[in-house]
Amino acid sequence: MNIHQQTLPDGGRAKTKDYEKRRNLGSAGKLIGEQRILCVFVDDDGSSPWTLDIRSTVQDHVQRSLRWLEGQAANRGIELRIQHALAPNGMSVGCHAGCHINEIDECAGPHHSGWQNTVVVRITGYGKVSEGWAAMFTSHGLSLDASDGSAMLFFVRRLVPSIAFPYKAGEHDEFELERGIIYDLGGVIDGQRHLDSLIAHELLHLYGAVDLKPGKAPSGVSPELCLDPDEVMNFPTQHEITGYRINELTEYLIGWRDADPVVK
Repeated sequence: MNIHQQTLPDGGRAKTKDYEKRRNLGSAGKLIGEQRILCVFVDDDGSSPWTLDIRSTVQDHVQRSLRWLEGQAANRGIELRIQHALAPNGMSVGCHAGCHINEIDECAGPHHSGWQNTVVVRITGYGKVSEGWAAMFTSHGLSLDASDGSAMLFFVRRLVPSIAFPYKAGEHDEFELERGIIYDLGGVIDGQRHLDSLIAHELLHLYGAVDLKPGKAPSGVSPELCLDPDEVMNFPTQHEITGYRINELTEYLIGWRDADPVVK
């Protein structure tokens, strides 16, 4: 019997929980097997440009985040290999968005696709992210032919909350190819204090995980799952990546377990 269509005592059916809506959807799918992450560094009119030194510092955080995710998977007997690359390559450090990236709403929304399309067309010549997705990855050394999943992270030099665009059917279909925005000025002093854990948090969103904090968690999540400050999907992330863990609900949502731990 489908655990999300349990027969209730009155003969009815259990409603699908809100946290189910993102599970295993879009280009990311499950966080297993071969995964490709493309990190795109973006300049805009609202901040100073990326430099090689600052980008290198962020790259170190990316490395720690991805290796931590692989280690967490290995501890559970899950095979996970994440390859990543930085864009743009060559002589450029960042690609200009051609505008001031506006974060008035400080939340995910379709308005972000405009400047993201500009960045992709400047790098690949394609008109928008969905058309240039494969070209962006392959031109930076990441073949998608044998990949189980892919996601793109845009890095922007600003201190506002980072966001993720996980795909949900029928909502903002241009984000079926999952992407997130990591807002950071670079490094530990000027940027997010614990950027490695923030990157892991946003990436897990793209693979189906949800925020776990009272008031932020979607309906259907047991309250006790929202009280662990060391679960990486707790918001906001407050310490470095090695101090975090992944609980059973997050495991389920990213494809590391088959049974929903919330269903009894």
